[in-house]
Amino acid sequence: MSRPIPAFFAARGWPYDPTKDTMRQFQDRTHVFDRDRRKEAREELRRAVKAQFTSAYGADMNDITSWHNLLDVLRVEEKPDNLARCRQLVRGIYVNIYDLVDYSMDILSHEDGLLLHATERELSEYTNARSKYYPEQEALDNGLLRFLLRRIIHPRDEPVPMSQPIPVFFTARGWPYNPRKDTMRQFQACMHRFGKDERNEAREELRRAVKAQFTSAYGSDLDNITSWHSLLDVLRVEEKPDKLALCRQLVRGVYVNIYDLVDYSMGIRSTGQHGLLLHPTEHELSEYTNASKKYYPEQEALDNDLLRFLLRSIRNSRNEPVRGGRGSGHGRGNKHGRGSGRDQRGQKGGRVRLRG
Repeated sequence: MSRPIPAFFAARGWPYDPTKDTMRQFQDRTHVFDRDRRKEAREELRRAVKAQFTSAYGADMNDITSWHNLLDVLRVEEKPDNLARCRQLVRGIYVNIYDLVDYSMDILSHEDGLLLHATERELSEYTNARSKYYPEQEALDNGLLRFLLRRIIHPRDEPVPMSQPIPVFFTARGWPYNPRKDTMRQFQACMHRFGKDERNEAREELRRAVKAQFTSAYGSDLDNITSWHSLLDVLRVEEKPDKLALCRQLVRGVYVNIYDLVDYSMGIRSTGQHGLLLHPTEHELSEYTNASKKYYPEQEALDNDLLRFLLRSIRNSRNEPVRGGRGSGHGRGNKHGRGSGRDQRGQKGGRVRLRG
């Protein structure tokens, strides 16, 4: 196994103790640096940490061996053969990335070997106290590492729910389900042999599962600042305002398909570069939605305001992006870009865009 972190220290002529905390040794060496020099060294260390993580644990979210390796290190006895179940198990675990990487080099952060935290808030407090931050931007090309990152600035007090309504929807019907593939495409593959009434019934049940998955991953309350920050993080928006109105302004100009957004919460990628496909205009989102038939009706989102806020007009789409400062965020219909957007068969559709 390669050792990028010791190499990082050696290349600078800095002493390195293989029995001590990496970040603490880094801080001991850089506390006398000016801001620019310290920032440059920190960025290089993060690259070394990612290289060490990749060498120890892998990078591919679709590699079952990497998940089993992680589960073993995280002291989870169950080793499912199903990727979705592996993700469920890891999603509720809170560990600092630096501690996890140190553990791969036999540096212990706890008497049990690796320090695990009961909640995201406890991890946040630990991370802030020791300045062991790892930015999501640095993990874009390592899906496994990115999956392990948690919210530090605005943490949740309770563990992330383990519910996975979409896999349950498929398995309850005895339909095949692949946790690596697009949900709607799998649904359509199962639907071709059914009659119109049966298809409509199944489609409505799938939409309820999609809404449940969205709620589990992102929330439902328009007045919950934590839910907005979670969305902004996924939508690749670096700014995290403390005011709800500003959060709404930032999200209003984002165009993403609801199914893609929900799939992303389960580790299913809709695009190769960043994992989540965002569209520059409502019109391009409309074209994508019509081509893929990934419609989501506004009527189904009436009891989830956050999901409903993300819906866009599909039938009467605009070519220009919505301006973020427009309106209060509570408008309805096409005027504010929250129309139901029916397709030619009268089916309601809506789409969203994220920061992934």
